[in-house]
Order: sequence, then C-alpha cells, then structure tokens
Amino acid sequence: MGIHDRTARRLLHTFVDEGYVDARHDPSRHGYVFSLSPRLFALAGQLAARLPLVTCGERAVRQLHEHTGFDAYLVIPSYGDVLVLARAGDRAPDPWSLVPATECAGGNVLLAYRQSWRDDQRPDEENTTRLDLEARAAEVRHHGYAVLAQGDITSLAVPIPMVPAPLAALVLLCQTRALSDADREALSAVLRRAAARLGDTHDPRRPSPSLPGGP
Repeated sequence: MGIHDRTARRLLHTFVDEGYVDARHDPSRHGYVFSLSPRLFALAGQLAARLPLVTCGERAVRQLHEHTGFDAYLVIPSYGDVLVLARAGDRAPDPWSLVPATECAGGNVLLAYRQSWRDDQRPDEENTTRLDLEARAAEVRHHGYAVLAQGDITSLAVPIPMVPAPLAALVLLCQTRALSDADREALSAVLRRAAARLGDTHDPRRPSPSLPGGP
C-alpha cells in the first residue's frame, strides 16, 4: 500500500483495539499474525441495510420477477467472483453468495467495463484466455448486455449505469428453450429500464447514508 512500516503497525493495532482484526502470537515468526474478525460481518450488515443499492436492488429484483416470471438477482464485483446482493425466485443464487465472474452473465457484464479486472482473471497470461475475455467484453459493450447459456438455463444481464463505470449488474435466469432472439431483445429492454431506475439511486450527488454507532 506504500505506507511506512510504523504506520501499518499503528493501523493494525488500532483495528485490533476496535475489534475488526484479531492478533495471534506466532512464535515461528517472532511476532503476531493478523486476521480479519467476524465484526466485519456486523459492519457489512449495518451498511447493507442502509445502502440504496441494496434496499432498492431488493425491490428491483422482486419487481422483475413478478413482471417477467423469471428469477432475478443483483451482483457486484468481488475479486475473482461476483457477490449477490439481492435475489428473487427459487433458482437465483442466495444473497451474499459468491459466483465466479467468468461463469456468470452478471460477471461478464462487469468484466466488460473493467480492463484491470479482466487482467486479474488471467494470471497465467494465456493468449487464448486473454482473447476470449476481450472478445466477450467487446460483444457485451456492443450489445449492452451479456448472455450466458448453461444447460437448460440462460442468464441475461445488463449493467447498472454508474460513474465512472458500472459497479453492479442485474441478471435474469430464463429457460433456454423458451428464449428466442425476440424474447432476448425484449427482456434486455426491460432489464435496462430497471437498471436505469436503480442507477438513479446510486447518484454520487446524493448524501451517503449515516450509520449508527459501531456494533
């Protein structure tokens, strides 16, 4: 992170004092081993209950499910995966579950707008992997949505409009045999309208939600 050792040590001990980091003495290293504590889950729960992206996202996926009859969910990037923030329908992934970014239409959408994240998906630097990711990213940006067929289920995803780049994606899960080209275009239009409304709730000009005292 480019900070001085003493600064890093002071910050770590502050996090330990506040309960966000656990410190364990390690004789083999003649010092301490630091690890994140469960208190971060409490912090995430407090934040999720107040973030417009989560609260409005829950309403958006529920409305999509009711309107289309298909399962819907909302995802954000999480290192090599995407994290599910909200879902509606039995076949959608559970909230707070992780799905590999390259194996999810929502992940494909988010990868399309983040060159550095695409680079992180291919640590082996294989040309075929690079070309595949870049080709998929170009196709997503061209169409404005991603489609991924996996067995009898096809997922369709669009980005949530945000500045400077989308930080979330809406996904629909459809029966592959029931999804014609015309259906795909119609559903992507429905998704884009829902995404635009959801993007308005993430306007950076809006004040950030306040949090109560630490858990």
